[in-house]
Amino acid sequence: MKTKRIFFFIALVLALGGVILLLFPREPRYQGRTLSSWLQQCYDTPLNETQRLSEAQAAVRAIGAKKSEPVLLKLVETKEDPLSTWLIGKREKLRIDFLHWRSAEDWQQLGIAGFEALETNAAPAVTELTKLLNDKEHAFVAVRCLVAVGPPAEPSVSQALTNQSVQVRYFATQQFAWVTDNDEVYLAKMRECLEDPDGSVRFAAVQGIGLQTQAPDLAIPLLLEALRDKQDTVASWAAKFLANFGTNAMRAFPDLSNAVEHGSPNTVNQALKTLVVIAPDKALPIVFENFRSADSHRRKISVELLNQYPATNLEIQAAMQQSASDPDPALARRARELITKQYQAEHPIESQFSDDPSVAGKSLGEWLKLHDTDGAFSEEAKQALKQMGTNAIPALLKRIVYVQPPFGLRAPEVNIDAVRAFITLGEHATPALPQLQALMDGTNQDTALFAMLATVGTGSNAMPILFKGLTNQFPEVRGEAANNLTDGIGKDFPQWRQQAIPIFAKLLNDPNEDIRLSATNQLKEIDPAAAAKAGIK
Repeated sequence: MKTKRIFFFIALVLALGGVILLLFPREPRYQGRTLSSWLQQCYDTPLNETQRLSEAQAAVRAIGAKKSEPVLLKLVETKEDPLSTWLIGKREKLRIDFLHWRSAEDWQQLGIAGFEALETNAAPAVTELTKLLNDKEHAFVAVRCLVAVGPPAEPSVSQALTNQSVQVRYFATQQFAWVTDNDEVYLAKMRECLEDPDGSVRFAAVQGIGLQTQAPDLAIPLLLEALRDKQDTVASWAAKFLANFGTNAMRAFPDLSNAVEHGSPNTVNQALKTLVVIAPDKALPIVFENFRSADSHRRKISVELLNQYPATNLEIQAAMQQSASDPDPALARRARELITKQYQAEHPIESQFSDDPSVAGKSLGEWLKLHDTDGAFSEEAKQALKQMGTNAIPALLKRIVYVQPPFGLRAPEVNIDAVRAFITLGEHATPALPQLQALMDGTNQDTALFAMLATVGTGSNAMPILFKGLTNQFPEVRGEAANNLTDGIGKDFPQWRQQAIPIFAKLLNDPNEDIRLSATNQLKEIDPAAAAKAGIK
């Protein structure tokens, strides 16, 4: 019964296929391949595979618009029929994948690919494509094809700007620049789009207007109009694009100032930034006024902008220092980061380690920079570090505890370079173990972690420190100690791992969930019997 049903379906499909062959014109060929074969190559090929895409598009052009257009229009006009929809949905269940049945959208995509290949050569098809703009089912496909045709389709794409479909209006607005080279015509149409009831269309218009920096007298008034838009996205992008016009946008200063005073958060942000770009000196009082605002968002924007002014301005320096103690923690942290960045620019890291030892004309700091993206030192750097030996220990210890002045912000890149150097030194780093252990027992979590990791290159000498790390006050240190004992150097010293089993058992009740989970897995690996005794299955 099932076999008969399948044969029935196949017969039905073949009959439908025959109808399609009657409806579609006979396909032209080029180099032994059908037009649809070349169209499929156009559609399937990623844009970065330029040679393969160019080959397919050249083939479509070689076939020519006269022969191709009737086929392309039939493809674009394809409608979804109930039988095709049903067959595609049942294809896997009926095991008829070999038929490769296409949906209407699949056929339409091939048609679009053809018009993209023909470009202006497809101008004779504009009339038929324009008719499809009134068809809800095909309007979006039609406008895509019309845009591909280019300038010959300008009136039709202009018509699409007022289409009943938001999707069509948005696409036509976004792509209208492809069909006209006339700035006045383009901006006049974008002006109309700024009145569209849908915010996405108005946003597309603002994006297009903002790129017309070659026509400031026409574009800037439109952006000022968009600056008053009720939708924040539209208004904020209008403010942002005004910055692209530089001093030509000076006429926008009053409107931008008003947007700073009354705009929504995003618009305030962009308007302030643009004011600083087009008239930095004139904008400074406005930036200071917002710096004194009760609104932390405005203060944060102002701090970012004040940081762009010359650091020699004493009033700005005082404001930045004040913001480092702002009641908003995120703002205070950001201010400290900006001040720290400026400090580092004036006091390069090398100047903070002037007592570094040197080898072969390079200081320790220079050798520490010679590693790949994974942190592995070059062979030359490894040899230089080993040649320095114990002479490098004081400078490396200084780097382990290093924090960035003036606020003591973390400097993990410096700290981790020191950790890698200690590990590279191997047994030569043994004299540093007492100091590293003392740092591990300190009150700074990052320093404790880096100090413990710095010991692992010393082999068996590191085991007591890792062992002690299992009971450290910081969960990150406990976790890394356990990992190193289980999956790191601890594998080379099974007797130490065995001694650690009671502590691993205690970690099963650690306050930190990640530590508990890790301890469970690690105990199972080290001693399954002890794990079972602890109730781990």
